[in-house]
Amino acid sequence: MSGLRAGWVREPHFRWHLLLAAIALSLAALAAPSKLEWAVLLGACVAVPVVQLLNMVSELTMDVMVSEYHPLVRHAKNAAAGAVLLTALAALLVFAVILGPALPGMWAEFQHLLQQRPAVLLIWAMIIFAIGWATLRPMRRSGG
Repeated sequence: MSGLRAGWVREPHFRWHLLLAAIALSLAALAAPSKLEWAVLLGACVAVPVVQLLNMVSELTMDVMVSEYHPLVRHAKNAAAGAVLLTALAALLVFAVILGPALPGMWAEFQHLLQQRPAVLLIWAMIIFAIGWATLRPMRRSGG
């Protein structure tokens, strides 16, 4: 758990990825995906923050091991950041393929919820707001 906390405190991009995953998964619920689709969507959502944590680890390790500028360190850091970008783009593609055909139905479901159960949407909006606030506010680093 301390590794997740370190990622949360030290890495704003990790928090961003978690916020986007929460929003994407809550929107996916409107499409009522199959169990297999849920598994793929969850895997895509988990992969991005995991790769972001690995990026953080590689950057911190390189910073500790190499105290002065070296072009290979820059290339390694860029490659790790590229891995995060590719993983995020792959996750976006997964969501587009699975949820793209369901978008008209999702809109209809959203309108139905808005008319029949506005409290559900209010609670959803409050949860997303709370996650967004926790994600975007500046974090204090404690203990190094």
